[in-house]
Amino acid sequence: MEIKSELLQARYNERAEQRSVELLHVFSQALNEKEFALRIKKVIPYMRQINEYSIPKSTLNKLNQAIKRDYQHYLYFCNLLEHKKVNIVHTTYDSNFKKIRLHGIVDSNQPECEIYNDRVLVHPPLIRSSSLMIPRRCFKHDNIDAGLISSQTELLYYIANSRTNTALHYIEDGDYINDYSMEFGYTPILLALCKGWNHVDSRKHLLAQKPIIEALLDKKALEVNCIHLRNGMTPLHIACLRGDCPDLIKALIKRGADCDALDYKGRKPVDMLHVSDEEMQEIICELSGTSDSSFHVFKQYDYLSKQSEMATVPTSKERKQCILNIRYLLAKSAVQKIIPNFA
Repeated sequence: MEIKSELLQARYNERAEQRSVELLHVFSQALNEKEFALRIKKVIPYMRQINEYSIPKSTLNKLNQAIKRDYQHYLYFCNLLEHKKVNIVHTTYDSNFKKIRLHGIVDSNQPECEIYNDRVLVHPPLIRSSSLMIPRRCFKHDNIDAGLISSQTELLYYIANSRTNTALHYIEDGDYINDYSMEFGYTPILLALCKGWNHVDSRKHLLAQKPIIEALLDKKALEVNCIHLRNGMTPLHIACLRGDCPDLIKALIKRGADCDALDYKGRKPVDMLHVSDEEMQEIICELSGTSDSSFHVFKQYDYLSKQSEMATVPTSKERKQCILNIRYLLAKSAVQKIIPNFA
């Protein structure tokens, strides 16, 4: 009986290994950049709603640049799979942010390739270097295009779940502070700002976002004028939309935030101060990934993505108290750009 069981297990393992080779071969066939961009715009729900002809040219360039950068990550994944530079692990369950097992890992510097039910999920390597701090991708046999969508990097995951101390560790390493989750459309600074400078009292709470935002702004490599891919808002747009912290506006302007940047609708950061409280709340929930529609793809294979700490939104009173000061700061910045410095 035991011998029969062992034979069946051996046959199963052999079939699984053969199937793995087939799957890796299918998913390693890289698209060219043009085809990748076209498919990305079709497979990601929010991108299907974007009318590129109505977007200001400078903002559209940033959108295309984000897609171009993600294409490089995609090529890297295809190369990993093609040359089998991954630790292949067969699992019997489906989980994205699980604890990576040491057992069976041949090279901890290589990403883990988890194969389950005709699905290939690639995790960052157990021991990272900055060149290998990569966003996760999930390739499915019945939906190959799903593998085109990059999900969270580890830094984005920890910011989404307000794991402040761990996020600060990744920021200090400088890993992927400008990289997007194409699925949700944000970078680390955009996500942290959506959740708010005053997310919780940083003096009393370990889940505070303020230290994360401060650490990101301290990094010289930070792209402070990046856009949220859902609507083209920059960090300054989002800070003005929230309208609850003049100190944050001041910090962004000092860091080089563009007061004249335009979102997809051609609105400047100052225009966000006119947005109603109700609309502000809707936009913040959408941009931070806490609205139900935001999890359309990701929730299919990661239940933890739905457990993130929700973004807080300022009260109407908080906004009214701060907006006047914010207007002054934006106007002052505009004047300083116009008047030559004779000092």
